[in-house]
Amino acid sequence: MRSTTLAAVAILSLLVSGVAWAGDNPHHHGGFFIGFNLGAGTADVTLPNEGDVDREWGAAADFRLGGAVTEN
Repeated sequence: MRSTTLAAVAILSLLVSGVAWAGDNPHHHGGFFIGFNLGAGTADVTLPNEGDVDREWGAAADFRLGGAVTEN
């Protein structure tokens, strides 16, 4: 347990220090962007008083298109 806590603190410290370094490199926004995502998943559905029901699945999609408005 103690070694797990120590490892978690060490990893968290490294992640936080990376955020501080990111401020040294400002991003310049400009131009056009396009993006998309696809995903799917399954779940085992259980209903009260009915037992297990067949596995259900679902899907998701996302599409983005645009341009940078300001430098911020």
